[in-house]
Amino acid sequence: GVPLLVNVTTQVAGPDKGHAELTVNSPAITASQISALGFDVSEYMQGSLALQTNTKLAPGGPVTATLAADFNKAALAIPQIHLHKASGDGGRLGFNLMLEKNHLHADDITVDLGSLKTSGKAEFDLAVSVMSLGLERVSLAFAQLEDLQLELAEGNILQFSVQGGEASLEPFLRGGDEVADPQAKQGVVEAKALADQLESRGFVLKVSDSK
Repeated sequence: GVPLLVNVTTQVAGPDKGHAELTVNSPAITASQISALGFDVSEYMQGSLALQTNTKLAPGGPVTATLAADFNKAALAIPQIHLHKASGDGGRLGFNLMLEKNHLHADDITVDLGSLKTSGKAEFDLAVSVMSLGLERVSLAFAQLEDLQLELAEGNILQFSVQGGEASLEPFLRGGDEVADPQAKQGVVEAKALADQLESRGFVLKVSDSK
């Protein structure tokens, strides 16, 4: 199991009667523990991460939560996107959530994991399976993208747009020739498999022109 420190506070009287706050801390969740929960990350992560969440509940009101994960003690390697981070090189992920009726809002999304850096917000309509994701900037080892927008509209239509930025294919080539790196080839295979899976479920992908 995963070691957790849980603290629950409830108000039983006064103006905040019925309000509750739940804080969960896990100072060291290992890659093997995450894999044991059914999320196999052993291929991409070694070491451990620290996780802290805080959730507030109000009678008749929205549920709000914050999540912060510290990846300093984790080593990450995702060769498909040329992401590598050594243990001890920092790394964090965090966001705020608000659940109000069937609407889930995520803001202050922050990702700083090696060469992958981004921030933004997302919204989900749980009643009709509609979502939108907006990232102000996405930095990767081979790309700097500005104002990335991803939307899932009714009818399972995926719309994707990037308003600016630049990308290089150099990390995916060896010695300047046209032979792609085997890891890059695997990334293409996995991306195609995902696209085929989405298509089989009735999704339609639309890509907007950059401005």
